[in-house]
Amino acid sequence: MRALLSVVLTIWLTLLAGHPALADKRVALVIGNSSYRNVAKLSNPANDAAAVAAMFKSAGFDTVESKLNLTVSELRKTLRDFGAVLAPFNAFLLLLGMESLAVRMDRHVANGLAVAEWLRDQPGVGAVRHPALPDSPYRPLVDRYLPVGAGSVFSFDLESGREGGRRFIEALSLWSHLANVGDTKSLVIHPASTTHRQLSDEELAASGVAPGTVRLSVGLEDVDDLVWDLERGLQAARGSAVTA
Repeated sequence: MRALLSVVLTIWLTLLAGHPALADKRVALVIGNSSYRNVAKLSNPANDAAAVAAMFKSAGFDTVESKLNLTVSELRKTLRDFGAVLAPFNAFLLLLGMESLAVRMDRHVANGLAVAEWLRDQPGVGAVRHPALPDSPYRPLVDRYLPVGAGSVFSFDLESGREGGRRFIEALSLWSHLANVGDTKSLVIHPASTTHRQLSDEELAASGVAPGTVRLSVGLEDVDDLVWDLERGLQAARGSAVTA
């Protein structure tokens, strides 16, 4: 959390320092030394001081007292001297990825919906929770707010439960077994045997997760290859022999 907070502050300070209309404005950031709260005061009223204070508190800065009181011009010099900006190569990689982002998202969305539609018709599969499916309760919201696609991260339930989920994961070869989402490669995880394995079936249900729930983050691979691998996983989940 401290690392994330550092990144957020770096981005905020960099954007502020680069604003030409704020050169002579003074920035005050105060972190109070308190056992129950931190106080962050920003000279720009558009910023939510309470939210910033909450970020510091959640990062564990309960015993830290510091103060930053600089003009934006001084802040620019500070950023220059301390290097709190993207390195040139990092900036290049970020921009390089952004150039093809729209094309990649089209593929993510198309693959995600195709996989969800395929899963709905497979034996041994219960609910498929993709907001763009016609029977999803969220379809009206998708039509209103996400007209070009609802992403590629969704979940479905295996009727074979916890053990079926474990067999499903072990049978996959193309999908990567990772807790991440949003990668260019397709990712899969079975919460009941990984991130939520300490919970009983009743506790899983209370948290909205079934013993056979599987979460997918559909990547950019050929959709036929993705479906082929999922079919092998479903065979294993049903207890059938997995075909090559």
